This record gives sequence, structure tokens and C-alpha cells, in this order.
Amino acid sequence: MTKKTIFASIKTFSNEGLEPMRRVLRHLTPDFELLRISSIYQVDRLAESLTGLRDVRKEEHLQGLAVVFKARTELAPEAALAALQSAERVNQKEFLRRSVSLNLLLYENLVMMNPGLALPHPEMHLRPEEIVLINEIQNDIVHPVLGEKLTSLAERFVHEPWGDFFAQGSAVLESILKT
Repeated sequence: MTKKTIFASIKTFSNEGLEPMRRVLRHLTPDFELLRISSIYQVDRLAESLTGLRDVRKEEHLQGLAVVFKARTELAPEAALAALQSAERVNQKEFLRRSVSLNLLLYENLVMMNPGLALPHPEMHLRPEEIVLINEIQNDIVHPVLGEKLTSLAERFVHEPWGDFFAQGSAVLESILKT
């Protein structure tokens, strides 16, 4: 099978800094050839309740880090998603239900919708920490469903506060790219 290009996001919510991202990327390197990594941004999100119920009186915002990477893989789309989910499970922390979150955003220009996988990721264009960072890596991509350039979709978030620059991804994680 020929290698396919994918884009995926990693979000980590812990007090360990960049180490969770490094662990996730090390876990993925047997199946994915990492090509590019975006800048890393500090983002926040609402903490998930173990019951799934939202109580605005007890809302807690978690600080986290977000990055997008471009890679090549011989894995089929479902297997690529399974590899990402495996890395996510291995790197979870007991004290936080989802301390690491990985999303398969694009797999070539494939459009797919089945119970276990939707490509492109159906919320990618609504999340600045994904759409802006993909655009940082490669700015000539056209969204396979919406037909719009990702540059145009990313521009919608220019005046919205969505995250703060944390570090250059390629410089901080370069040791992983070399392995």
C-alpha cells in the first residue's frame, strides 16, 4: 500500500508541560512518518463531568496544549484512527478522564462517513486550535466537503481569542522527528 498523508491533532491537559505530547508522538512513530508539526498553543476547555451532566455552578476550565501534525502512513483510515486511539488510551491519566485527546482530521482528500469514523473530522472547521494549526503547516488545502480553502476557514478566528502561543512545535519536538 502506498503511503497516505494525514493531519491529526493532539491536545493535552495536564501539568506535565510538553512531555505528554512527546510520549504520544513516540507511541505513534512506528505507524506514522512525522513530516511537520505546527506551533504549540495553550488552550483551555471545560472539564468533563464523569456523569456527563453539566453544572454551570461547578464549571472548571482546564489549561492545555494543542498541536497539529502532518504525517504519512500505510495504514487504512480505520487503522490510522485505531492507532491514534491506542496512543490516547495509553497516555490517559486516572485523575482526568481525557487528559490526552487525539483527532484524525484529514486523510488525504478522503470523504467518509460511517459509525466509527467521519472524514474530514466533522468539527475541524469549528475548532481554531485545529483549523488554524493545519493552515500553519500547509496553507493550500481545500476542505473536501465544504469546498473552501482552509486559509479562509482559519481567517474566521483571527479576531477571536482562542489560544496563546506556547512554543515552536518543530523546535521543541525535533528529536522525535529525527527518529
